[in-house]
Amino acid sequence: AVRFAEDALRLLRLARFAGALGLAVDARHLEAARAAGERLERVAVERVLKELEQMCRRGGAPRACGLLAETDLLARVLPSRAFEHGLDARLAALAVLEGGAASPPGARAAARDPGAAPAGPGSQRTDLAELLAVLLGEAPLDAAERAAAGESATTSGNTGAGPGGAGSTSAGAVARGNAASDTATAEDEVAVGDVERLRPSRELVRRFRKVEVGAREACALGSLGGELPGPGAARSRVLRLLRAEEAPSALRVARARLAAAHAATSGVEGLEALRAGLGPEVLRPAPWLRADDLAAAGVPRGPRWGELLREAEEQQLRGRLSARDEALAWLAERAQDGGNARRSE
Repeated sequence: AVRFAEDALRLLRLARFAGALGLAVDARHLEAARAAGERLERVAVERVLKELEQMCRRGGAPRACGLLAETDLLARVLPSRAFEHGLDARLAALAVLEGGAASPPGARAAARDPGAAPAGPGSQRTDLAELLAVLLGEAPLDAAERAAAGESATTSGNTGAGPGGAGSTSAGAVARGNAASDTATAEDEVAVGDVERLRPSRELVRRFRKVEVGAREACALGSLGGELPGPGAARSRVLRLLRAEEAPSALRVARARLAAAHAATSGVEGLEALRAGLGPEVLRPAPWLRADDLAAAGVPRGPRWGELLREAEEQQLRGRLSARDEALAWLAERAQDGGNARRSE
């Protein structure tokens, strides 16, 4: 207790070393850590963030966070409403991220487990943005509900082949049923606020946002079965998800959440396989239209140029424009109506 009083950051180091090295923590030290917890609130948040970064680099984050939960320190390190429900499920998702079982013991049991193995060379390290997304982002049970809603939309919409071929109707149902899942929600902003209490870099906040939104999107789109949909909004959503720099982390978080909620992970695993099999020409195709095409079509220079180029890219990702001549014809039509016609769905 005296050592904890000298520097409360040792409370986090106790958890970090126990997690990374598989050390058992006896009841006396757990009680001393719990009693000294208030002192942790006086530690500069920058030092706390540094310890969390080290926890991710050295491995053992699931057990370390379990020990922090057992000693009532996790809520002091990351004050958040996210811990009010489903904390054990969040810790289970962390275990999956490091290659562990989907159903580890609860937070208290995991913290006291003397047989916990240290993070070995075969275990995966958890990125800090991933750790924060699992602890502060969407709860595993909510992720499972999102995945079930996507599955329901696919089942109810799969009435036959549409213009995009077999399954295009189901893809459209997914796109309509989850149209807002790739945008920030009020809950996302609350989670971002929780992260910002640590005074992180702008890059970490950006990565957290991208991983969180991408993980939610992956749960919604996993019901497509790991196949690239036919022409339509769902095709664009899948490509935008998979080509993002944060896609590997987002997919890992989504899979971990579903596993922790005892939901099927095959859909997200299908998206991971799809991403591995798609070449750059599909994920990031060369644009059919350029700025000089807009000038040649008589579109006045200005903000509308950027809007039309982004719209053309969206139509290309949706599979509506599959060749340059189609894109030029589309542009001629848009230029004729002043570029203000309603975007095609």
